[in-house]
Amino acid sequence: MAGPSGATPVLGLPYPVPDDTVDVPRDMQALATKLDGISSLRPPLVTSLPGSPADGQEVYYVADAANGIVWFLRYRAAATGTYKWEFLGGPPLYAELNTQETFTVGSQWTDTATPGPQLTLPLAGDWMTTGGASFSPAPTSGFWNVGAAPKFGAAAVSGVPLTAFGANGTMNVAGSRVRRDTGIAAGTVVKLQGNVTITGPVTWANRWLAITPIRVG
Repeated sequence: MAGPSGATPVLGLPYPVPDDTVDVPRDMQALATKLDGISSLRPPLVTSLPGSPADGQEVYYVADAANGIVWFLRYRAAATGTYKWEFLGGPPLYAELNTQETFTVGSQWTDTATPGPQLTLPLAGDWMTTGGASFSPAPTSGFWNVGAAPKFGAAAVSGVPLTAFGANGTMNVAGSRVRRDTGIAAGTVVKLQGNVTITGPVTWANRWLAITPIRVG
């Protein structure tokens, strides 16, 4: 069986030859069956990135098997920077804590009795970090600021908080935002911490953290 225009076939597809009988449904079925059976047309499912990738190579990377988190990644050799596996799709890593807990430390990022929520990054790379919480401050008077932000490993919290609020008196607030965090090492534990500028107490709950890759390597 020849390939198109007499070329040597690469995938072994059932191209027609001049002495074939005309049967379009049969021929289309034969082609479809062959394509369905060619595993090389599908990106492989992997638990680690290929060591010597080719430009344009694609994989399905199992980021969290327990929770069914699989990422579609493509290698682009011309991509700037260290990380050349670009994220094409898939759900984020996600963790939440619904326990209501209080903290009173002012003007610094801190854990409560149950730290987090927290996630461990399976790969090095650049990430989109999203998180949020609800807060119930109880200052005696005056203006207060309260918020939540991610802590990456042992480094101190830095950058723009994922939530930040200010008000006079007592009220309940909740919110979230997204930010870009770059150059994060594989295995880094990302943990949500809280901050308040009053002596407290502040109750927070409904804490959540979601992280999606931008590019990894």
